[in-house]
Amino acid sequence: LERGDAREIDDVMAVGDESAIAERLQRYRDVGVTDLMARTVPIGETSEARLESKRRTLEALATVSAEF
Repeated sequence: LERGDAREIDDVMAVGDESAIAERLQRYRDVGVTDLMARTVPIGETSEARLESKRRTLEALATVSAEF
């Protein structure tokens, strides 16, 4: 936040489906980000849905991180 033009945390969040997250993280890489911390925020109405959401997010992060 201090080094870029971000004003709020939403400006640096990667939110959306797998392709949206991958696109955002690739933009970070393209501008020179070398260290990244990710926090998953599972969504869903049931615990099963939240577990599936978390699983999908972690899979997406693993796929994108392999490209770095």
